[in-house]
Amino acid sequence: MDIRRLRYFLQVAEFGSLNATAEQVNLSQPSLSRQIRLLEEELGVSLFTRRRDGMVLSRDGLELRTRILGPLRQLEMALDEIKSHSSQIGGSVVLGMPSSAIDALASSLAKRAEAFPNMALHIVEGSAGQMLKSLERGEIDTALLNAPPSDTKWRCEIEDLFIEELVLGGASGSGLSPDQPVSVEELAQLPLILPSPPNHPPPIRTLVDILSGLTGGKCNFPRCADSFQLTKSYVEAGIGYSIFPYSAVLHEPEKGSLVYAPITGHRLTRHVVLGTYPGGQYPRALERVKDMVRAEAAKLAERTPSHIQLLF
Repeated sequence: MDIRRLRYFLQVAEFGSLNATAEQVNLSQPSLSRQIRLLEEELGVSLFTRRRDGMVLSRDGLELRTRILGPLRQLEMALDEIKSHSSQIGGSVVLGMPSSAIDALASSLAKRAEAFPNMALHIVEGSAGQMLKSLERGEIDTALLNAPPSDTKWRCEIEDLFIEELVLGGASGSGLSPDQPVSVEELAQLPLILPSPPNHPPPIRTLVDILSGLTGGKCNFPRCADSFQLTKSYVEAGIGYSIFPYSAVLHEPEKGSLVYAPITGHRLTRHVVLGTYPGGQYPRALERVKDMVRAEAAKLAERTPSHIQLLF
């Protein structure tokens, strides 16, 4: 099996076009088409459905992509690591991060990575659920995740990072202040924007149960929002309030678009872990990125010890 053909296959699947892929890999379109055809002949299946507007994966193509994406990435990382033994730390590492952590950590990590010119750090953003799926498929190398319930088994290695307080966020004119905590009884009277019920993380499920008990099941949830940015935009527009990780709104009052207040009566927290794609000897670049994540988490906790508790 020619590894190059598998790489070409993945790139055609990504771009959906032989012409676009040929330009990307600096290969003629007929040569690329021949490589894909040879791969299909070797496997005895059709990997793509050819259409006038491009190429889409067939059912067999989808299965092949799912099965090889992680192992091929691991192979490339291993080769990068071997190459780097004779010089500095090198290679490419993909770090997954929930949208709520981007403002607090992404730019600081990118700056730390500049100290290693032979190492490429790629930060990808998404929901915690998306990050977990990508991690278990080997599409990313390591990711910040919400801790799994104690009875849940994940197909990745995890280590504890920190426990973080959740706070109430509102529009700039809402009157919220870090110096004036809001009780859960007051919270029960506010219009809250939360994820749709199937996507409730454990602390939000707990909060909904508490508020339902206080209001006799008549909670005021005017909107559902299943992404951090959508939730934030609703809150900034004054449509309602929401619950945010402290680090996600720490600097928002300075920007003038969102303010926050602590919640009293029931302390809401999220437990953040660092997940790593399982199996094999991790390249030094991956270990260095994990070290950088720990260092930034420690720095964040040092600045706000009453809101963030380190677990390592």
